[in-house]
Amino acid sequence: MTDNLGIKHLSTITGQDLGEGIGIDYQFAEPNHIVAIRTIIPKTTLKIESGTTVVPGAILYEMEIHDMFGVVFQGNPWMDRKLLLPDAYPSDMPPPLLKTTSSEKIRKAVGVEK
Repeated sequence: MTDNLGIKHLSTITGQDLGEGIGIDYQFAEPNHIVAIRTIIPKTTLKIESGTTVVPGAILYEMEIHDMFGVVFQGNPWMDRKLLLPDAYPSDMPPPLLKTTSSEKIRKAVGVEK
């Protein structure tokens, strides 16, 4: 799709907890125009195809959204790594930016407070 528009630059990908699902916004930019694309993934699924096959630079943005919201980008070769979360982040803890996640429980689990 971006080839048809002549857009080559991915500016950012952002995630947002919308309650029932996770919104993922892709922003592509060129000097004369910006294209924004939003998709919403149900929290019951939390899987989407990776954009890295079309835009290799999406790899780090997808890792960030995976860490913070738990979305799995199928085809992203780095889904088994953490980008922003500490290695000691408990695997049984929910992702930190979900509205239902308790920041107090996270701080205690990673040893920031007692």
